[in-house]
Amino acid sequence: MIGKLEFDKSGKLVTPNASVSSYAPSPDIQVLIAQVRKDFELGLANLTRPYSEFGGEGLDPLTVAERDKKAFNSYEAPASEDPDESWRWNGIRPITRNKIIGIAGHFIAAMLFPGIFAQNEQDEEDKDAANLMRDLILWNVENSNYKESYLFGVMAALFSPAAYFEVEFAEIIRSIKERAENGKIRIREAIDELQSGFKLHNVPFDELLFDNVYEYELQKQRWIGRRRYISFDDAKARFGKHKNWKFVQPGIRAVYDAQTSGFYDVYDELNPNLVEWFVYYNLAEDQQIDFVNGIYFGEDNLEANLIKHRRAAKDLKGKAILIPVYQYVKFGYSPIDEKRFFFYKSAVNELGPQQRLVDRMWQ
Repeated sequence: MIGKLEFDKSGKLVTPNASVSSYAPSPDIQVLIAQVRKDFELGLANLTRPYSEFGGEGLDPLTVAERDKKAFNSYEAPASEDPDESWRWNGIRPITRNKIIGIAGHFIAAMLFPGIFAQNEQDEEDKDAANLMRDLILWNVENSNYKESYLFGVMAALFSPAAYFEVEFAEIIRSIKERAENGKIRIREAIDELQSGFKLHNVPFDELLFDNVYEYELQKQRWIGRRRYISFDDAKARFGKHKNWKFVQPGIRAVYDAQTSGFYDVYDELNPNLVEWFVYYNLAEDQQIDFVNGIYFGEDNLEANLIKHRRAAKDLKGKAILIPVYQYVKFGYSPIDEKRFFFYKSAVNELGPQQRLVDRMWQ
């Protein structure tokens, strides 16, 4: 979505590995992309800006997450090249990792299968409805990736400043080759029931961008976005029928420059064989828009970019209506302040002083 472009005094592009893009959207889409890019830059800044809430100078969320992940994995610093220091033992006592695994084990054993209680209109316990709902939930648990995602999500909450789940109901359609009676091969489409249904996805900490770091509730954020890198073939399977797919190339991002109102192709040296997939959600405007390598993959009618995930509600006249909601859930280990700061204090962070003291004593 973003990239650094340099121009000389005459306005000529001088950025290495960059050229004018053949992608030229309509003025309305250019205005939309400019706004999304502005939000995108703000989301990246929220992850890279230092905050005093983490308890030290220069500690931004990404730095804290990387440090705590190393502590969880009992990272050992390489031996010093100084002969007077190289003989010293640099080992790490795995007390943090063992405690984290113990906490996760106890929590998952107690909370993996939720308890269900139901009441009727007279506020009386309805055991039949509760048993039915319990059976439906257990069926979904056993026939989805819920248990594995739950396990990894709990672990992520214990060593990251925040953890996220994405909830969806998927219908996976596959093209199946079948040999006909005349010996010819024909292709039929079928629903893959094994891969379809309720899905609970773990979202890496650094993939979710958001609007305000001092708004604790995820559902109250004006906008959020998920940025990830996927293979070119995967992107083609998802977006290959869109009219803008012809502009997508692996490792080439279309960067919008507001001053020239133009798009430029920039080579991505870090991910030359992948494409960047960014999904932008704006709850205030009821927008959900896909961007692949910075190229717009939404609807021709901008008003039709509606958030797909919705929940039941009532309008001002009391009639049933579906209102947009983010399909992500945020959670973490321990609050930092009075429900203001977006992030949490991880269990690894909390155990840090004890870990450093024990390591120093053993060394």
